[in-house]
Formats: sequence, structure tokens, C-alpha cells
Amino acid sequence: MIKDFLRFIRLETCLFISGIALSGYLLFNQPDWIMLLLFATTLFSCATIYSYNHLKDKKEDKENRSLNPYAVKDRKDIPILTGLFSFLFAILLPFHSFLLFLFLFLFGIFYSATRIKSKFFLIKNLYTAFSLGMVFLIGASVYQFEEAMFIYFGIVFLFGWLLNLLGDIRGVEGDRVAGVKSIPVILGYKIGKRIAYLLLLFLISVCTFFSPFRIFVPFLFAILIFLYFDLHKPARFSLLLSFILFPLTFLII
Repeated sequence: MIKDFLRFIRLETCLFISGIALSGYLLFNQPDWIMLLLFATTLFSCATIYSYNHLKDKKEDKENRSLNPYAVKDRKDIPILTGLFSFLFAILLPFHSFLLFLFLFLFGIFYSATRIKSKFFLIKNLYTAFSLGMVFLIGASVYQFEEAMFIYFGIVFLFGWLLNLLGDIRGVEGDRVAGVKSIPVILGYKIGKRIAYLLLLFLISVCTFFSPFRIFVPFLFAILIFLYFDLHKPARFSLLLSFILFPLTFLII
């Protein structure tokens, strides 16, 4: 039951996204108590959107053989409760951060409710990439906006695109049956992998140039190797782990 619940809220992905928010914060601010609010807001809002998405993706998950028992039971109470908790923490953030959070939260609910990813090509990739970039920006701009934040927003945008592409490559058969217009479905599995290779090489170059992101280079090389051998779970885990360790590294430093 616990394992199914953690899969229902996608805990590993929630921690990854919370790590992105904390990474943005620590790149531009000193550690303080507001980090806890930022972490809790991001964690619970992600749990809300992912659990709600599970309820809307039953057909696709069934084809991918990943249908969650909580989705089968139609547990709407879980996204309602986690959504309530996310708002309780979010209202304690600075007002502009709360507004950004509110926009992103409603955007995520709209995306899941309309299942727009199955209607338009690249929407799924753009949504994930933009959302992760916004999570980074919310964390970075808690106290003030700086020009460098928008450069880093672009880097995180590419990480989000890569995360989504890795999932699409892994679940191409289920997406094809469910009618999801992902890159591997429309362009083919091999072309999808080649795009992932190019994106990985570009990110390795960019992260090498920007010193705060150099910690990601070993993870990106690991993803490149795993992807080459079609080891999709380790590839995705390497990416998730990278942004979980990134803020911890800043705290140690």
C-alpha cells in the first residue's frame, strides 16, 4: 500500500522538482527558514498534480502496465488534501512567489484535466520544460529578480525537456496506443534517442561552461551510457538524483 501510494504521488519526481526549487533559491540566496516553505510548497503541489494526472491517465497507464491501485479506486481525496497543504505553505511565501506558484499550479491542473498532451505534438515536452524552469525561477526570485536567473531558466528548461523525452522513449508503446503525440511516437524510437543524445551533449557543454552546473556533468554522461544500452530506468533515475543532490551540495559548500 505504501509503495503504491508513493508511486501515485510520484514521490521521486516530487523530490526532484523540489530540488530544482531549492537549487534556484540557493544559487541566489543564503540558506534560511523560507527554504522549508519553498520545499513543502513544491513537494505538495507536485504530489497534487501527479496524483490528479494518474486519475486522468488510466488508459495510458493501463497500456504501459503501470496502472496504480489508487487510480483504480479513484482516490480523489489525495490530490485534494495535498493541494490544500500546498496552499497552506504557499501563502506564507512572498506575494509575488505565491502568484507565480498559483499560476503554475493552475496550469498543471489544466494540463492534466484537458489531456492536451494527446492532442498536440510537443505540448507534453514544452509543458514539462516550462514548468521546471518556472519552479527554478520561483525559488531563485524569492527576494529579488536578477538577469542571470533567466539564463539559468533556459538551462533548467532543457533539463525538463530531457526528463520528459526519457520518459517518452521508455513508454513509447503505451503512448502510441493511448494516442499521445510524443516525439518517439511521431518521429520514431530511434530518432527520439538521437534527439536525446544531442540534447545530452549540448547540456554537457553548457554545464561545463557554467560552473554552478558542473556537478551535473557526470550524471549526464551516465545518462548517455544508460540510454545507449536502453537502460531507461537507470537513465531516468540518474537525472532525478542529480537535482536532488544539487541543493545538498550547495548547503555543504
